[in-house]
Amino acid sequence: MLYYPSDGGKVCSIEVNERQQLISTGRAKVLEYTYLWKKPLNERAEQPKVTISDIDGNPVPSGLQNNIPQNHIIRVTAPFDGTIRLEKNGFVIEQISLKAEISIELDAIQYGVRVLILQGLDIVWSAEYKKENSEVLSSDDTVNFQNLVHAHGRKIPVSHTLGATVGLLKNYPKTRKWISEKIRSGYMEEDALAYYKNFIVMLKSKR
Repeated sequence: MLYYPSDGGKVCSIEVNERQQLISTGRAKVLEYTYLWKKPLNERAEQPKVTISDIDGNPVPSGLQNNIPQNHIIRVTAPFDGTIRLEKNGFVIEQISLKAEISIELDAIQYGVRVLILQGLDIVWSAEYKKENSEVLSSDDTVNFQNLVHAHGRKIPVSHTLGATVGLLKNYPKTRKWISEKIRSGYMEEDALAYYKNFIVMLKSKR
């Protein structure tokens, strides 16, 4: 039995293996009996369903999307109170209170925006809008460097194992310097990482 101090006195932590009886005693008699036993918590709650639609009432899919909804608008209705969070480049740009069964219209959906519907701390629906990568890989160092510099997306962690690819960049000094700096910082824009990985695949195929 472990005791932890708190503002209201002591908090007791008891490790229960199967069933145990806790007896509180005074000087002359037993004050209280407490029975403790373990019970498996197998109950599961279904994830609340939210309705996300465009201005014509068509369902809006979740996940990564390459197409913006019509007129940049989506409508959100949920059976619970919650929160709508809009993020761009990894930063929260707007947070809106969501009331049960009351439809909310979001009219600023654009590329680079991520929409999250939360109930408490749980994300019950999310979608991220990104342009399909139509960049053409180039063997020109300056072109590759510019494509990397102007890439967008959330900053995501990069492993130092990425450094093993730097040796392939001896003919690409600008690209090599930029990638080395990103590896040292530990972070890279999501689109830049995707572009760089495709570029490395292209270089390996030419060896």
